[in-house]
Amino acid sequence: MLILSAGALESFLYRSVHASSVGDGGGSGGGIHRPARYFPGKGTVLQANYVSYLEPILIVVEQERAHIGGIASSTANSANAKWKNVHNRLFDSATGVLRHFKPWTADGWKKLKAAILGGILERGDALWHQEDSRGNTHKARWMELAHALQEQRLEATEDYQRNLNERQVETADRRARLGAATQELGLRTIAATTYEMICGACQQMHPEESYREVQRGLRQRIRRCEECAAAGRQLVLMTKGRTRSEGDDCPICSLPLPLDSEESTFQACCMTKLCDGCILAAEEAGMYDCPFCRTPTANARESIRMAQKRADAGDPTAIYFMGTQYDCGLMGLEKDVARAVKLYKRAAELGVKEAHFNLGCLYFEGVELPKDTGKAIQHYEVAAMQGHVGSRFNLGCMDCLAGNYDIALQHWMIAANLGLGTALDKIKDMFESDLATEANYMEALRGNQSAIEEMASPDRDEARSSG
Repeated sequence: MLILSAGALESFLYRSVHASSVGDGGGSGGGIHRPARYFPGKGTVLQANYVSYLEPILIVVEQERAHIGGIASSTANSANAKWKNVHNRLFDSATGVLRHFKPWTADGWKKLKAAILGGILERGDALWHQEDSRGNTHKARWMELAHALQEQRLEATEDYQRNLNERQVETADRRARLGAATQELGLRTIAATTYEMICGACQQMHPEESYREVQRGLRQRIRRCEECAAAGRQLVLMTKGRTRSEGDDCPICSLPLPLDSEESTFQACCMTKLCDGCILAAEEAGMYDCPFCRTPTANARESIRMAQKRADAGDPTAIYFMGTQYDCGLMGLEKDVARAVKLYKRAAELGVKEAHFNLGCLYFEGVELPKDTGKAIQHYEVAAMQGHVGSRFNLGCMDCLAGNYDIALQHWMIAANLGLGTALDKIKDMFESDLATEANYMEALRGNQSAIEEMASPDRDEARSSG
């Protein structure tokens, strides 16, 4: 067992007190500083265990007091000087305890203060006077006291560690029970919802028994409950996005923009897309600035600066435009697909259907992003219901590959009626394979021709012929 000298015990008391505390303190009076981060609430483990750790030490010192209390005081100057020095050091140690560990009751506070100041300091006084009056005989008693204190400290430390371990085990058991209960609740929730599905026509939740076997394996937006199927109700996916939005019109001639991206030009100055027919007409009239906002033609760097300024202000079209530039590495920007995806997602949240389409392509291709057909379909469906023709056509292709020929035909019929020639070709192939009727093909042919005529104009024909 470790035996401490008088100075070592005083140093031990000081270090043991301050090893568990951090921060500055006030005086030793009533204005006690107690760091809040170490005492979050009444009856905390740290405070309770420190009081239980300090109590056996005080008991041992109290036992020694009866032995050393009757020793006469020495009047030697050297002894008084030495006592004054150690008295101050012990007092600093005691005030360190009081500064950082305040019991919760007034009685407890008084008891601890009296025990430390009236117990440790008085016993230290008696020990030092014993040294001066009786030579070295005090050392044996001091070593016994140090030995007893050390034993009590180790015993208290072992008790504290044992209690701590028990609390840790109890906490782990409680967390395990909580986790098991949470998992059980989650399983019950899943079990309660597994057999209910949303109908893509009426948008209502129905039990699994309300769907035919062939409908149960379809995704949400293309499945129909038995009631909707019997009533011939169309899917919401098919009732929305059957016409193009006003945002797809040229702001100058007010005609729907051509579906071929090569026949229109995006103006970074005003974030608008103009048909080449209107641009050609403006150039023939001697106007070489932006035909819409009259901004002088800018170089690539200036265009990026203007677009970035609009994107920073929250313009959805500008955010999407910056995404396309990073996606393809255009206008002097370094290709950065990760940044492009972030911009696409932000623009999609703000309602830009072209951003949904680009995200669908990235997820479906699985080159720049991990392939995720489910996410691709989700983005395509959102864009298609907003009138995006390319997304509608791609959904038809994916449903055709999945064997959902009737759904694919509906998608391609809508795309053909919006003017997409490739969709008309697909319907023709289905007709030749007996997957579509002649009436389907003729309806798509008439709708496609009407949409093409609606997009046509002499200026656009001239721009197309001039290349």
